[in-house]
Amino acid sequence: MARPDVVAHCHSVHGRALAALGDLLDPISQESCACYEDHTLYNTCSGVTVDAHEGRRIAAVLGLRKALVLRHHGLLTVGDSVDAAAWWFVSTERSCQVQLGAKAAGRPVLIDHRQAVATREQLGGDLVAWINYQPMWRDIGRSEPDLLT
Repeated sequence: MARPDVVAHCHSVHGRALAALGDLLDPISQESCACYEDHTLYNTCSGVTVDAHEGRRIAAVLGLRKALVLRHHGLLTVGDSVDAAAWWFVSTERSCQVQLGAKAAGRPVLIDHRQAVATREQLGGDLVAWINYQPMWRDIGRSEPDLLT
């Protein structure tokens, strides 16, 4: 109720790995910059989240941001449509994968603050997310024609 947006949450492999480290996404790629200063860490691990109080605490930490790394748990994203929330989740999961790989190989070079903000302003809106999700949705529709029947 705190966020009337659509919420996407899954225990994805790379999201859980980043969450286990308690890290946020670094501005190291165009995709990660879409969440630059627009995601945060929920640093409390309470096991399985099933009570309303925990949900309110998560919503409070999320605030107006589009994504949340749930420590020891995974990722949560929001958008103004199912497509936008799903795209933010996919993009955030992929950004986690890139960051983990880059850090495993060495020390990633960060995109500077000014450029990261400019990139976020161009790519960080829900309309851009919706547009980016459309090819995936078409592929899902082709591979699973009975999905919505």
